[in-house]
Amino acid sequence: MNTTLIGIRLQDETGADFLVISVPPGSLATPDAAGDTLMAFSSFEFPHVFASHRADGKWIYVGLDSLTAICESKLGQNPEWQEIRVLPKA
Repeated sequence: MNTTLIGIRLQDETGADFLVISVPPGSLATPDAAGDTLMAFSSFEFPHVFASHRADGKWIYVGLDSLTAICESKLGQNPEWQEIRVLPKA
């Protein structure tokens, strides 16, 4: 089954692709919600970082430290999201 994510594809320092996935703020607001969000994406094989728009208007990035730093550096507070179609692993 195809899934459409809102996000952007970036590359890490080695040139490997990863996705930055925009998720609703409530998806990361509590440990339980964050755990549910992680489980929802566990079927995908690609490395990813979550982006969430906070109540104060700022984007926060949650993921591996090195990938999160790339997001903060390259996307900052003005990410240009796209629709990305992905297939879960079988």
